[in-house]
Amino acid sequence: ILSQPQQLPPAAVGTVAKVGYPATGGSARVLGDEIYEGMTIENGEGQGMSFLLARKESLRLADKTTLRVDASDQFTLLRGRVYADTGEFVYRDGGLRIDTEFGAVTDIGTQFAVSIADDVLDVAVREGRVNIRLDVHAHTHHVAMSGERITLGRQGDVTVASLALTDEYWNWTTELAPAFEIEGKSLLEFLKWAARESGRLLFFEDSDLRMAAMRTDLHGSIADFSPLEAIESVLATTNFRYHIESDRIVIERNG
Repeated sequence: ILSQPQQLPPAAVGTVAKVGYPATGGSARVLGDEIYEGMTIENGEGQGMSFLLARKESLRLADKTTLRVDASDQFTLLRGRVYADTGEFVYRDGGLRIDTEFGAVTDIGTQFAVSIADDVLDVAVREGRVNIRLDVHAHTHHVAMSGERITLGRQGDVTVASLALTDEYWNWTTELAPAFEIEGKSLLEFLKWAARESGRLLFFEDSDLRMAAMRTDLHGSIADFSPLEAIESVLATTNFRYHIESDRIVIERNG
């Protein structure tokens, strides 16, 4: 007796971590939904979404964005804008790859955004670097570094501009940041996350204060707060305070 081989279900590559504004079209998702290989995610007008991959990398999709999931580390941006945060995985095997109609963008341990509009590929890097292979013009290659924004046209024209890590350009990515679970985490861990999400460096008044932050355990939730709002809320219950100096968050003793 011959039996048909069973077709394996598509592999899950991640789960929905945050849903932005109410959708007026596109694919409705809720927290905890699984993301599968072969799936096409479509965000409608006013809808944003982020999901976490298996190694905790974060992908965030702006509204009016369509993204196809090709594999656990490979995606195709069909329209709109996507932001990737691969965390501290600078030395992991292989990079996260975003394919577009123009070519491919591959990270080297970074935070970066990719968008396509008006016959232009737009790549901005907040941390680390990315490699860009532009297929539409003789397979040219470019490298974008932290603080750079590169636009590449179909005719091979390239524009490189500076982009501050705290620029308003990044605000939409912060709104879609997966919630940081503070329960049982140290104050230091939380502050590192909040500083990184806001594009700033973290400084302490002295090394003893840093050690005190490492020994301070947190409880509760900051799910409904932005990173800077979360710092305000969390530090209000401690003996720490903070102030912002341009591109850094400075932690001081309260009193």
